[in-house]
Amino acid sequence: MGELLLELLSEEIPARMQDAGIGFLEGIIRQRLLAANIPAAEPIESYVTPRRMVIIAHGVPDRQPDQIEERRGPRVGAPKSAVEGFLRSSGLLSFEELTEGELPGGRFYFAQLKHRGVATNEVLREIVPGAITGIPWPKSMRWPGSSLRWVRPLSSVICLFDGEVVPLALDGMTVIRTLAAIVAWRPARFASTVRKRTSKRCDMLTSSSIRTAAGR
Repeated sequence: MGELLLELLSEEIPARMQDAGIGFLEGIIRQRLLAANIPAAEPIESYVTPRRMVIIAHGVPDRQPDQIEERRGPRVGAPKSAVEGFLRSSGLLSFEELTEGELPGGRFYFAQLKHRGVATNEVLREIVPGAITGIPWPKSMRWPGSSLRWVRPLSSVICLFDGEVVPLALDGMTVIRTLAAIVAWRPARFASTVRKRTSKRCDMLTSSSIRTAAGR
């Protein structure tokens, strides 16, 4: 199990859009982790300040579970060429790897195909960019040198899984490990200005960010 940390730093987000924006981001990340079979073991934490949106998901599996696919083939008794074609398309080498099963339409050959689960770092590369760009801001904008639309220009993005950077395809924006400004903040001041959407203390975000800035 690992921790997903996503931090988005931008120019100031209008106050009326902050809660709705972080609420959508938290919800879509939760849904996409669940759909990818890597749900967080604990409630996802989300935070927002005028220039920052943060998602922290604890207890995310290291990889998707392996999956078994049962693929139906030709009817038992079908021509040999049809069965051989089914073997090739299924990546199997011999007839002995097939099983037989009864269906309402007759008796058929079946292939049991095992698909190894994908590492979570790879899955996050696919699901996180769409969550970021999919926030339905009432108003969004582009800025010079970027085709990305967001509520305000993004300055930097941190996306870490279990301490490792997750590269994201965000119109050429580099995903980094640390935010240069974060080490200059006073934790007490940060805790007093952040709005957190869970019942735990705000200083959890501060300590997590400081760990990130230190390179964890």
